[in-house]
Amino acid sequence: MDKKTIKYFWSFFSHLELENQYIFSRKNNKWTAYKISMNEKKSSGSLNVQQIWSIAEELKDAENYVVHNHPYSYTPEPSNLDRVQYTYLKSMLNLCGAHMTDYLIVSNQGYFSFKEANFIEPNYPTISANRYAPAERIKMPNVSLQVHIEQVQEDMVSLLETYPEMIYSTENQYGTTGCFSPLFLLQHEHHLENRCILFIKELKYQHEWNRIKMLDRLLSPIEIYLVRDETFIPLKLEGII
Repeated sequence: MDKKTIKYFWSFFSHLELENQYIFSRKNNKWTAYKISMNEKKSSGSLNVQQIWSIAEELKDAENYVVHNHPYSYTPEPSNLDRVQYTYLKSMLNLCGAHMTDYLIVSNQGYFSFKEANFIEPNYPTISANRYAPAERIKMPNVSLQVHIEQVQEDMVSLLETYPEMIYSTENQYGTTGCFSPLFLLQHEHHLENRCILFIKELKYQHEWNRIKMLDRLLSPIEIYLVRDETFIPLKLEGII
């Protein structure tokens, strides 16, 4: 990373006493800075998901650098939480059709680049936008345990004929006639994260497996069932993802 670019990034953080996060997007040699954090504290903050969605179109076909500061730890070395957030944000941007060029941490002691440290994973190709379809509230049978799925397999297979992607939680169930849109996922992730089960009918479209991996990172579902020829394959239980 060249010194001029790091200096530009640091100019947004040098005066701050709380942790903030930005996306710096470069397109046609022009930089645009977007603040994506809120509720900042000395060593943490939360993501402004609505802001990320609102700028998604601007981030496409651009170099996107996600940068946050460590105002009090001095060292820019990444924490375990930083590594988790990198994975989460990368998946979120991929679902929106944008790519992360680098993920950086800055402090008054220097910077840490995930790209330079070879932590950056390949960008997954995104699926065609015409595969997205509106989400609908649907009624699913109780499938909270695998034994329940076996008991209602015929009903589930029938539902998947109409809704090839379905999300089950105890509070709500959703289905879509195509693929769940990034907007729906971002709007509902906090209600579904770590407390839902995802059902996907295998359609063998291009980049299907990449999408499944990104959904896993974004929602952290209890399980993802890939339904192939009426067989329900628990991808997490079997260690496939």
